[in-house]
Amino acid sequence: MRKRTTLLIIFCISAGFFAAVYLIGPRFLGARKQIPTLIPMAVNQLADIDRAMQKLILEEVLVKEIKQKQELITMEVELTEEIVWDDTWGQVELFKKSQKVHFTAKGLYVTDLHLLQPEHIQVDRDMPTMTLYIPRPYVKTITIEEEKTKFEAVQKGWLRFGEIKLTPSQQQIMAQQVKSKMTEKMQGNSMYEDALKNTKRSVQSLLETILQGQGTHAYEVHIEFQKEVQDEEKPH
Repeated sequence: MRKRTTLLIIFCISAGFFAAVYLIGPRFLGARKQIPTLIPMAVNQLADIDRAMQKLILEEVLVKEIKQKQELITMEVELTEEIVWDDTWGQVELFKKSQKVHFTAKGLYVTDLHLLQPEHIQVDRDMPTMTLYIPRPYVKTITIEEEKTKFEAVQKGWLRFGEIKLTPSQQQIMAQQVKSKMTEKMQGNSMYEDALKNTKRSVQSLLETILQGQGTHAYEVHIEFQKEVQDEEKPH
């Protein structure tokens, strides 16, 4: 009797164990072995991501290289201007005393590449073309070449004598007048249009050189000027 009872207990325990394994085991093991569902990505999607990353890297590299040029000199011009220094007393011809002075100077146009950002460059890998939007050139310096300054003879009335001698402050005033007139010339339509053309050529040459250094030769390079606030506000 005792032996049968023991066998019955063992049978019940075994049955309970196998029932538990049968009911609970698959859930437990399934939770441990569960593999997340992978969504397949199309080859063209991977290609698009790769192209976008390469485009972004190229833009950043180019902008970094170009910005190192800081202010790029795009055109140098030779300027001439004349000033008449008038030391006449009143409007009387007898007291007239004046002298004409001829000045020569070098003027520089620059474009500031230091302000370029990645959004100022557009890359189309399909065409393939590259467009860079740069600041417009501006007059950086005007340097008067003192050795080329020429003084004409002093024009004097009957009652005026001696030469005209300018003080340092008067010479400075004359130089400021000369530079002001030369700046107006450099900002005038004709000369400034030449500066715009030369700026595009200079920056295009620079960008093509950088592309060659990066091992990228296939792009057709275009240079455009950034829109200025006054341009956007002009009525159409």
